[in-house]
Amino acid sequence: MGSEVHCRQAASQRATCPITHCIVLVVFLSTAACSRPEPVRETSVDLLKMFPYTENAFDPAVIDFTAPGAETYLVRGWSAPEPLANGQLAVHVNETMAQVRFNVSSDEPRHATLHCGLTGSGSDRVWRQSIRLQLNGRMLPPVAFGTGLNEHPLQLPRGALHVGENRLAFVPRRMPQASAESRDRQATLACDWIRLRPDDRDGVTVRLTARDGTQALALPAAATATYFVRVPEAAWLGFDLARAGPSVNGTLSVSVGVEGDPVDEVWHGGSGKTDAHIDLSRCANRVIRLELTARDGDVELRRPRLVGHGDAIPAAPNAPYDRAARPNVLVYLIDTLRADHLGSYGYQRPTSPHIDALAQDALLFAHTSAQASWTRPATASLLTGLYPYTHGALTLQDSLRPDVITLAETLHAQGYTTAAYVTNINVGGKFGFDRGFDSFNYLAEDEERPALHVGSDVVNESAFTWLREHAGRPFFLYLHVTDPHAPYLPPPGFAERFRDPALVWTLEGRKRPERAMADHAELMTQENLHYLESLYDGEIAFVDENFGKLVEYLKQQGLYDNTIILVTADHGEEFFDHGGFEHGYSLYQEQLTVPLIIRLPGAPHSVGRVDCLARQIDVMPTLLEILGIAVPPAVEGHSLWHRLQGLCGNEESFAQTSLAPRREQMALTSNGWKVLQRSNTHDEKNELFDLKNDPHEQHAIEPKSSLVAAYGRQALRQWSAGAAPTVKRRPAEATPDAATMERLRVLGYTED
Repeated sequence: MGSEVHCRQAASQRATCPITHCIVLVVFLSTAACSRPEPVRETSVDLLKMFPYTENAFDPAVIDFTAPGAETYLVRGWSAPEPLANGQLAVHVNETMAQVRFNVSSDEPRHATLHCGLTGSGSDRVWRQSIRLQLNGRMLPPVAFGTGLNEHPLQLPRGALHVGENRLAFVPRRMPQASAESRDRQATLACDWIRLRPDDRDGVTVRLTARDGTQALALPAAATATYFVRVPEAAWLGFDLARAGPSVNGTLSVSVGVEGDPVDEVWHGGSGKTDAHIDLSRCANRVIRLELTARDGDVELRRPRLVGHGDAIPAAPNAPYDRAARPNVLVYLIDTLRADHLGSYGYQRPTSPHIDALAQDALLFAHTSAQASWTRPATASLLTGLYPYTHGALTLQDSLRPDVITLAETLHAQGYTTAAYVTNINVGGKFGFDRGFDSFNYLAEDEERPALHVGSDVVNESAFTWLREHAGRPFFLYLHVTDPHAPYLPPPGFAERFRDPALVWTLEGRKRPERAMADHAELMTQENLHYLESLYDGEIAFVDENFGKLVEYLKQQGLYDNTIILVTADHGEEFFDHGGFEHGYSLYQEQLTVPLIIRLPGAPHSVGRVDCLARQIDVMPTLLEILGIAVPPAVEGHSLWHRLQGLCGNEESFAQTSLAPRREQMALTSNGWKVLQRSNTHDEKNELFDLKNDPHEQHAIEPKSSLVAAYGRQALRQWSAGAAPTVKRRPAEATPDAATMERLRVLGYTED
């Protein structure tokens, strides 16, 4: 089976070049529909901006910490570039560890050079702060950093270097007995570059360059730049090709490959060609390997870009509500609720009759992905439309960034009365979640209470009181209930519905049975797993009963028919699906797949199942578009309202967690496949899953030779880039106090 990719050397010249199987990408990617509506949006991929995240850029001679694209090398722990006293730009270590990542093609030892130094003010005693260096977790000989930026030789020894990605960690050693004032005056390490090879080898490496103020991609003779890109509809590759030096005019070869087939040349041309236009439309909606190779001599590519149409989707329906009759908005978030434990999502146990009844009169999004696997970053994404790296609430010490606009602030500015009742410290006012609410109420956890969290029945009573007092004008009410969160302790009679009464349960009476199972291998039995899930299901059933009472109250008060009701969760929960329990430490589907049900009273096109991939960041823009309210321009999510005709685009969902100290996980999910990346201070592991044929992620596919895996790694680099160098030093008042950290400990987020 074969096809052709049509290529144009110029606007008036056409040629055809064979390429094998361009319409096949194995099981991971869906094929295009036979007939599609006219595309409505144009998209453009700038290959210059993408270059820092490609494999070519990951074996650098020099990393300039302050240059554009440096964020791809700087792992969390660095400040944004800041001027020093002499005006020179540098980045600072601003956490307990900062890392630089880079690739090498061999494990031969290297002589590197750091251009770093200590900056700050204070006594000589304070200046003597030391920095430990680790390469892939192996301690290196200490470097004596002095004041100001200076060159420091650094040996990268054989045995510590890995072929592929490496992590160089900078670990400040603080003075343990110093006062708080002294610690504030300690010097910090500043760096502006690191040389990883004795020469920059500009003559043989692909690099970004600038000539006459114009940025270009420079390819020396025989060098290849490799990209992994998803091809939009009606796509073409364009660039201007110029000679890069006084040598013989170079030529460029453009090759394209798809999963399972070799890369084939589709275009060849000499320098001096302007506005090259290569048709790639036959590979629409597929991931390709794109190779740009210089032949005969050096060349430069200016304005290299992939241009095409975005998702082929019809225009969105008009907003169903006019400004004068905007309905109320109720967001009901059930903490730690995995979607596959609801009847409306296919669960066989009767855990959720009231939520299921609402789903019959609502839109149910069958595939909704969380942006994190624990409460603070996930809920922040839901309420801001931003990914975790953007809103900033990434770790236990982080709050929402002050410039982020929340859903509550947006609705408040439109005249809505706003209120929140939350039962999890992670979304407390201390972390910025109270912004935009006229009334924000944190109902605190209590270790003396058997169930720890305030129950959804108590939240109901608080909400009923508020509704009686404020139902006279449009309102936004956010209810965050936490019953299904561990420890699982539903009221008597709820868990028992989901157990065999004839069996004796060995875990019965244990305070934290999930932790007992994790700590004692002999308790890891199917019977005990069944018992544990019965507790969890009992908590869901209790929440569902109280949700039903809330809906009934809205009906009694005449509010139901004028209130948008959205039911969702922040994340799911694991029951040994992948060798663990609870949540926050992995990004498998049981922790990322959450329910999303939206009831739109009186709106057309507002009942049924939507199979497109949805994301938590899509909730805010969806609600705002439905209400006819402008979406803040910084929002990264997209409204789901235009998906109601069942035409899904090439949605991609990113997720992240760094709850475990010095360990980070990221995931990219798209169209039935998923790339999962786990990294720590000294290595990185990638897994590829075919979610269509392996929805429970039990059989990872070898990712080394897969285009989809390579595309996922490149996309994750680009998505996460900028997280570290854009984060300024945290102000002291943002650090959680002792009482807050104690509540987090009680919840299980910190060590006992």
